[in-house]
Amino acid sequence: MPQSGIAASAALDTSRSAAWEVLQDLDRRIEAGVLARQHPVTGLLPASTANTVHGNYGDAWVRDCVYSIQCVWGLALAHRRLRGPCRRAFELEQRVLLLMRGLIQSMLRQSAKVERFKHSLHRLDAIHAKFDTDSGQTVVPDDGWGHLQLDATALFLLQLAQLTRSGLVVVRSSHERDFIQNLVYYVARAY
Repeated sequence: MPQSGIAASAALDTSRSAAWEVLQDLDRRIEAGVLARQHPVTGLLPASTANTVHGNYGDAWVRDCVYSIQCVWGLALAHRRLRGPCRRAFELEQRVLLLMRGLIQSMLRQSAKVERFKHSLHRLDAIHAKFDTDSGQTVVPDDGWGHLQLDATALFLLQLAQLTRSGLVVVRSSHERDFIQNLVYYVARAY
C-alpha cells in the first residue's frame, strides 16, 4: 500500500475512534435524560418529573413526547451509520416505536372526537394534547385544557411519516392506517 494510503487509513481509524467515543457519550446522556423516564408499557414520556404548585408535569404531552424521542431516533441512525446494523441501533429503534405506538393507542381512544371535530370544528371536540404517562388515558376533561393544539398533532404526523419513510413499521393495521388518515383530515379541516 502506498504511504499516502496508509496515512489515510490511519486517519480514518482515528476519526472513527473519536466518533465512537462521541457516540457513546451521547448514548449515555440520552439513556439517562430520556430513556430512563420512558414508561416500559405505554412507551410514553412524562413532560417532566416535577410536581409543582403549578401542576403535575408528569403527564405525557404529545409535542414533548415527539420532540424528546427525536434524539433517540437520531442516536439509532448514528449507531447504524457508524457500526452498521447492530443490537444498540435495534434497541433504540424499538424504544422509538414503543413511544409512537403508545401515542397512536392513546389517540385511537379518541377516534370519535376526531370524527366529530371534522364536522363541528369545536374546540371541545379536539383530540387531547396530553395523556397519563402510565395508562395512556386522558387526564383532564374536554373543557379543562386547551386541547386544540394542531401543531402537536401535525408534529406527530410528520414524525410518523419520517419514521415510516425510513423503513420503521409504526402503523400495523388497516384500522390504525384509517385513523392516521383521519388525523390528516382533522388537521387539514382545522386550517
